[in-house]
Amino acid sequence: PKGTVLTWSTEVFSNVGAGQKLRDYLVTEMCSLTRPRNWLHPGCLLVRLFERHFRAFLNNVFDGQDVPVVIPITLPAGMYNGLQGWLPEIRVMLILWFSFRDQSCVTSMRVALVDGMIDQLAKVARTECLPEDLREVDPRMGD
Repeated sequence: PKGTVLTWSTEVFSNVGAGQKLRDYLVTEMCSLTRPRNWLHPGCLLVRLFERHFRAFLNNVFDGQDVPVVIPITLPAGMYNGLQGWLPEIRVMLILWFSFRDQSCVTSMRVALVDGMIDQLAKVARTECLPEDLREVDPRMGD
């Protein structure tokens, strides 16, 4: 299927340091041992203790290549704050490219939309932007 793909390249990610920031967030915030509920969660302990070994294992499994992880995101149809109109259901695919060579885990990102989705959004925007029917506002316009 055809679609629109927005790509953030490896250079952009490395210049911003996004991969390292994402890793730091996951390790220090999501798997923080200062949260009492994380003490009993084995994933948090494993990440803290064996992160370097797990990363080396995954790097060997994938032969040092970048690995895509696709995350489907669906926004339900309806009214949204800040918009003065209705939006249809929007389906987006977030594609994160992971590398396990170093601590910078995400190397690039893509956001993909199906072409039909863009056409549907354009059609809804066109109908939402039409002015009110003047015949309903002023009965003299009906003649």
